[in-house]
Amino acid sequence: MWLQVAAILTVLLAGCARTPEELKRDSRPYLDRGLKYLQMKNSTGALKELLKAVEINPEDPRIHNGLGLAYQLKQKYEKSEQHLKKAIELDPDYSEARNNLGATYLAMQKWDKAIEQFGIITRDVLYRSPDLAYNNLGYAYFRKGMFDKAIQNYQKSIKLNDTMPVSHHNLGLVWLEMGKLEEARKEFQRAVEIYPEYVDAHYWLARTYVSLKLTDRAIEEFKEVIRLAPSSELGKLAQQSLSILDSIKP
Repeated sequence: MWLQVAAILTVLLAGCARTPEELKRDSRPYLDRGLKYLQMKNSTGALKELLKAVEINPEDPRIHNGLGLAYQLKQKYEKSEQHLKKAIELDPDYSEARNNLGATYLAMQKWDKAIEQFGIITRDVLYRSPDLAYNNLGYAYFRKGMFDKAIQNYQKSIKLNDTMPVSHHNLGLVWLEMGKLEEARKEFQRAVEIYPEYVDAHYWLARTYVSLKLTDRAIEEFKEVIRLAPSSELGKLAQQSLSILDSIKP
């Protein structure tokens, strides 16, 4: 009797089990909607869909990568780390998830862990965005105060893609920190040439002009910051700097 019941249950359970292809198919609509919400920077909507997806298919690295990004947007970095590490565990060659894990470590100010992840990515010849990986690696070294390594990696990023403004901006920050004003100016100038609405680059270009005692050019750049982002923190700082420069201008 009990053997018969056990046999029946085994058959029923086997009949309910879904194949990996079926799990992927059933979770796909939730994954797709979650990714669309991520593109819209709607972390709450993304989590709602992706949590349903992972309940159906917990072994899909793409779902865990999406969850990691959603929690990253919500600044829930421990949860972000958890899901991104799971994505990499499921697919060790998933460099996109590894880059996102590195970005989470940057947000957590865990510079050495970020360097480890970005370093692995730079050795992946199939990764589509090595310029981004080198930029991120440079940023981690910059925050550690290792300026020479930061410069090396920013320059590698720029060599791969001279039209990525953030690498020029970040390299400018290193030169500025080192007191190399002309080098900094060139990088900030290149960043705003590539992306004329790059508020941060305009602001630091203005600050560089102040240090170079090029007051008229500094005023122009501070005005551009205010025009582009009047209510932002940088916009307010630009307004304060502009007031000071106007008061001392002959």
